[in-house]
Amino acid sequence: MKIGRKLAGLGLLAMLAAPLATADTFQGSTHAEFTAYSPANGLTNPWTHIGDANGELHNLITTGQPVSLPNSLEMDKVAHFDTDAGASFVVSHLTYHNGQTQADTSATDLAITIALTFDAPPDISPNPQTFSFTYHLDLTPNNGGPVDDTLTVPSVFPGSTFTIGSDPTEYTLKLLGFKPTSGPNAGGPLTDTFKLPEDQTVTADLYATITTEVAAAQGVAPIPGVASAGLALLGVVSMGKRFRRRA
Repeated sequence: MKIGRKLAGLGLLAMLAAPLATADTFQGSTHAEFTAYSPANGLTNPWTHIGDANGELHNLITTGQPVSLPNSLEMDKVAHFDTDAGASFVVSHLTYHNGQTQADTSATDLAITIALTFDAPPDISPNPQTFSFTYHLDLTPNNGGPVDDTLTVPSVFPGSTFTIGSDPTEYTLKLLGFKPTSGPNAGGPLTDTFKLPEDQTVTADLYATITTEVAAAQGVAPIPGVASAGLALLGVVSMGKRFRRRA
């Protein structure tokens, strides 16, 4: 009896010490798109275009007056995801071409959204849920030779949350970083910096998590010069960039 009670007590302690698990599992598909951009120096920019690729809408942007080819970023869908709350999963497949462009001919701020269409749980409304984020693209002049440019994931949350049915628990989507799938860093670990070699096309998977960390899920700043025109933007992709002519 004493041994039995002791074992039972140890089992209870183990249960109390174990981390709490969540039963929330999410399944569905994703779609990312560009929604707006702010031209360089606030001027009219004929060199930035939002387009379609791989059968999707508004998931491609090209920018900059090309010397060879313009810079371009494509965000392709994930046809099916299956993830638990708090776990990482792929929300988009990225393809970036680092082209040669004339100085001061690129957009500097780009708004994007990522939509999750849920198959499960069934009681999420509205469905799909749409989230917005801020990216930062840093392109450096090639003084003395080629220098890699970088795309970074922001440390901010989107400005929206959702609940499941009558459960008041709030969830949101948080971006985690990139895993390069081609180029010199292919196969490397998850990182918040996606390196973009000069005159090359590279790919990466963008990872995120569905989380209850919603304290930071506040409204995000609008694109300068765009919100004032009456567009209610959900997020900004900030491209701090000096475009340049290269030999």
